[in-house]
Amino acid sequence: MLFADALRNFAQLVINGLAIAGAFLVGLLLTKVSLWIACRLFFKKAPPRMVSKAMGIVGGVTLAIVVGLLVFGDGTGWGVGTGSSTSLGNSQQEGTQPVEASAAAQFAAAPPVPETKPEVPPPDPKPMEPQQELPRSESERIIVLGGYDSLQRYYQVEGQRESWNLSQLTQYLLRRKTDPDQPLKGITVLIYRDSATAEGPVVAQLRKWAEDHELGVYFPPVSSQTRPGSK
Repeated sequence: MLFADALRNFAQLVINGLAIAGAFLVGLLLTKVSLWIACRLFFKKAPPRMVSKAMGIVGGVTLAIVVGLLVFGDGTGWGVGTGSSTSLGNSQQEGTQPVEASAAAQFAAAPPVPETKPEVPPPDPKPMEPQQELPRSESERIIVLGGYDSLQRYYQVEGQRESWNLSQLTQYLLRRKTDPDQPLKGITVLIYRDSATAEGPVVAQLRKWAEDHELGVYFPPVSSQTRPGSK
């Protein structure tokens, strides 16, 4: 690469030198011709040989200097515009340094990104395993109804004909729980084949309320049977 660059620069130098030499010859001839024409027009005779030779040399040197300035620029490089391209490159490098420094400063000043912890899935609901039922005097047997009811009356106390929503049922259970003679200690939830599902919100809300009020919750295995009184 260094040899190729040196060869290229040498060739450019030769071309520039030939251009200057050609400019000298052109300037010499043009000056002599112009001087001869001027003398013939104004003085009706040819100019003296010494004057013509001296003026030709001056014209050739002048044109050679002009061409030399054009091909060599300001004298700092091998060709036209070399010095200006170098200064342009330096200015571009100087211009990029503050931008890079500013970007680095912004990156350093940026707040640290907090670590994201993986979400832990909620625990599975407690399995509804059959447990030993309390005596009838200490518990209430609650039948879970099915279908759709606009008033959300999905609960029925066994032995009663009226169905209740969760608010009505819990008020009744609270009265039983505060009974001084036979306080309520638990509930038995009867989920039949045509009842609401055990995993649905109807059963889940009742179970949560009972556990929050320290009542035992029991699920006897009756899911394969049809709810009493249903068609």
